[in-house]
Amino acid sequence: MIFVGDIAHPFAQAPAWGHTVWPWSAPQAMVANLEGALVFENDQADTAQQGLFNHFSIIDALLAANVRVVSLANNHIMDVPGALAATCAKLRERGIGCTGAGATLQDASAPAQVCELGKQWVFLAVGWGTVQCRPAGRETAGVQPLEPAQLLSSVERCRTEFPDAVLVVMPHWNYELELYPQPAHRQLAMAAIDAGADGVIGHHPHRVGGIEMYRGRPIAYSLGNWWMPQGVYFGGSLRFGDETLLQLALEWTPGSEPVCHWFEYHREDHHLHHVGSEVFAESSHLRQLTPFAGMSHKEYLQWFPAHRVKRKALPVYRDYRHDPARYLRTFR
Repeated sequence: MIFVGDIAHPFAQAPAWGHTVWPWSAPQAMVANLEGALVFENDQADTAQQGLFNHFSIIDALLAANVRVVSLANNHIMDVPGALAATCAKLRERGIGCTGAGATLQDASAPAQVCELGKQWVFLAVGWGTVQCRPAGRETAGVQPLEPAQLLSSVERCRTEFPDAVLVVMPHWNYELELYPQPAHRQLAMAAIDAGADGVIGHHPHRVGGIEMYRGRPIAYSLGNWWMPQGVYFGGSLRFGDETLLQLALEWTPGSEPVCHWFEYHREDHHLHHVGSEVFAESSHLRQLTPFAGMSHKEYLQWFPAHRVKRKALPVYRDYRHDPARYLRTFR
């Protein structure tokens, strides 16, 4: 299975991923974060100028790349009013599973399931309210909130219901452009694996973060962007620094060594170019991104405040068990 980061596609023509030389052998299935609802009409596109969205042409690219599941648990899936229901319906109609957002909390909490090469995979996705992931309610649309007790309960329930499946948790968390995970998020990722998850694949910071192996299972704190053209959204003002140009496609199946496929995004032509692939254990770049690998929670709590990138007026979330008010914070 190949995991990639955030996708937001503003153009009426499908992206030219078909011209990318995929470094993995076909027909590898892919999983991504769809950072914005599908837009089908011009008036929707006009509405979406103040947010992120995906022109429906993205579906052709998703299918061509064998994307089987997308996470919808993010802070932009509700940017286009009323578009979430049509997005879920169209994705499922075209055979792409989705999880993490829906018409109600029950819908948003439902896992996505796929069978790949004879193996069942189950996916859960959650979004952090602190970064304005709008939570679903009993009768209101939104995302499944990143609430630790609920997440761990969902993991345990899925493990019981699907005892032989590969269970993956996909959280949308941390601050934009932060390189290192919040201590509470790192703890929660490990707790999710203790509860039965086989892997945790994170999104939101728009830059590639580190990867730790915990009990032989991967925790990828941020895959960064995959396809988010710069200088287009928000009247052309959405641009990121050079640290966001490196993209990661993570190839992983339980029992095998994760493989990192590195790509670069080129602003001038909005193309992705493969720059190399390497097994996880031999990746010097990932070692640079994960200098905290193997630290205890106590050691990381001491290390993180002195090394984090985003500092000004932003709190440190120290322990997922002790910050319930912050995790329950919503932006209705």
